[in-house]
Amino acid sequence: MCYTIYTMAKYKVFVGSLPPTLPNETFKKMFTQFGKITEAIIIPDRYTQVSKGYGYITFLRNKDAQKAIAAMDQETIDGKKMLVTFAKPGS
Repeated sequence: MCYTIYTMAKYKVFVGSLPPTLPNETFKKMFTQFGKITEAIIIPDRYTQVSKGYGYITFLRNKDAQKAIAAMDQETIDGKKMLVTFAKPGS
């Protein structure tokens, strides 16, 4: 008997220079216009639980991640320009 295993490719985008008070749900909503998101997370400090100022958005499709990067990189939020790029492997 032969089984085929299907895996869904996911495309992770790094988002830096986030305001420390940005809620995770707002962060996710900022990117939903570009496509299906499988995960959105702002990284907190392990001791204080305050945002470290960066997060990750994971898209289901590569072209959606590319659209988000093209549209959101260098956009301003609360006076800070966001850095939006593909995440490095292992992040």
